[in-house]
Amino acid sequence: MIKKSVINIVTVFIIFGILQISDYVGNLASAYFSNLAVTYIVYTFVHIGVALLMGIVYAKLVLKMSLKDIGMWTRFPERIWWGIGIVLPCVVSGFYLCFVEGRLIKTCTINITVIVFTICVGISAGVVEEFLFRGILFRYMKETWGVVMAVIVPSVLFALLHVRNLKNPDITTITLLMLSGTLVAILFSLISWISESIWPGVVIHSLWNSAIIGQVFAISGSGNWNQAVYRYKLASKNDFLTGGTFGIEAAVPAIITYLGAILVIIYLRKRKR
Repeated sequence: MIKKSVINIVTVFIIFGILQISDYVGNLASAYFSNLAVTYIVYTFVHIGVALLMGIVYAKLVLKMSLKDIGMWTRFPERIWWGIGIVLPCVVSGFYLCFVEGRLIKTCTINITVIVFTICVGISAGVVEEFLFRGILFRYMKETWGVVMAVIVPSVLFALLHVRNLKNPDITTITLLMLSGTLVAILFSLISWISESIWPGVVIHSLWNSAIIGQVFAISGSGNWNQAVYRYKLASKNDFLTGGTFGIEAAVPAIITYLGAILVIIYLRKRKR
């Protein structure tokens, strides 16, 4: 048991290392191209490729996990997961558009670069983070520490991963981000558990990122960097509505949506059993 616990701890550092290395190599490879659309495509393919290669090698040689154990060698995601992936961002965006005062701004026109970025920003994080956190880390911990620890530990680490991206962190934003990041990671872990696959999580994660942080349409507060073609700029300065400097993904409406989705997944799990 002690040996497996040590491997779990080491695996956490390996996961973070793979994220850093694949991101660095992706940026390095894309730096050779001047066209922005090509840059996004190259980064996405290299980032995913390096992460998958390093993760699979580590999982096979050290953790003794096959592709099926990781949840990769499974069937195509069922329609319900695509539906959830579409509904989640629509619920959050719809709330702001209907109930929160703001101003719709058109910054430019939709072009190929905008479309490519929107697709790539979804796929890149969706594949890599689901593969590493819900494929390798969650599934190995589930076999060694049990389901509860396997859900909680990677979820908290997933939230911490995003805290490091804050440029001007404050206590409110960090608290909101830790809460929202942990909840959405719990949601993805439960999806991975009930579906016995990483691909439903990849679908939902990718659709969420493309819809919320893509460059076609975005909802932002004063601290959000997103310069989408259509941007709904919130009039409110309340961090609980805007998510602070991180954005609406960490705001209370998103947190409530994550909780609602978790309850739906728990219901699906009980019905399946």
